[in-house]
Amino acid sequence: MIASALLASVLALAQGTEAPARDASDAGTQAGVADGGAVPDAGIDADGGTARRSPEATPSELAKKAFDLANIDLQAARLYVVGLFHLSRKPISAWDRAHSVTLFNSAENAITDSDRSLAELSGMARGKWEKGAAPLTHARATLAQTLKELRSLSVPATPSGGADRQEIARKVHRALDSAGKDLDAAAKVMGVDTKIKGP
Repeated sequence: MIASALLASVLALAQGTEAPARDASDAGTQAGVADGGAVPDAGIDADGGTARRSPEATPSELAKKAFDLANIDLQAARLYVVGLFHLSRKPISAWDRAHSVTLFNSAENAITDSDRSLAELSGMARGKWEKGAAPLTHARATLAQTLKELRSLSVPATPSGGADRQEIARKVHRALDSAGKDLDAAAKVMGVDTKIKGP
C-alpha cells in the first residue's frame, strides 16, 4: 500500500513539472531565428530597398564594343585573305593547299563574327542613331556576298587554278575594305570613336 502511494506521488510530481506544449504560433523560432523562422530576403538592402544589381553598360559603351569587335574581325579576315592570295600563286604545292584550308576557315569565321557585331549595331541604329542604319545594312549585304565568294575558294586548289583563286581572293579583300568603310561611316554618324587602344 505504501509503495503504491509513493508511486502515485512520483507520477503526480512528474506530470506537474512537464514542460507545457509549445504553441504552433512560435514554431520555427528555434535554430536561432528570432523572427519566427523567416529567412531574411536576400534581395532587400539594409535600407529596405531592393537589392542593387551591378550597373549595365550604357548604349554608347555597348556600341563602342560592337564597333571594336567588328573592326577587329574585319582586319583579321583581311589578313587571312591576303594569306590565301599568296598561297594561290603557282606552283601550288600540297603544303600550300593544306595551309589554305586553315586560312579559309579562319577568314570565314572572322567574317561571320564581324557580321554578328554588325547585326547588334543595326539593332541599336534607332532614334538619334538611325542615320547609322543605312551604312550598316550595306556593310552586312557586302559581307553576305563576300562569304559566297570566299566559299568558292573551298574547292581544292589545282596547279592550273592559281590565277582564278588569286582573283577571287583579291575581290574578297576589296569587299572587306568596302565593308570597313561602311562601318567607319556608321560610327561617324553615331558619334562612336572607332580607334582601338592597345593594352
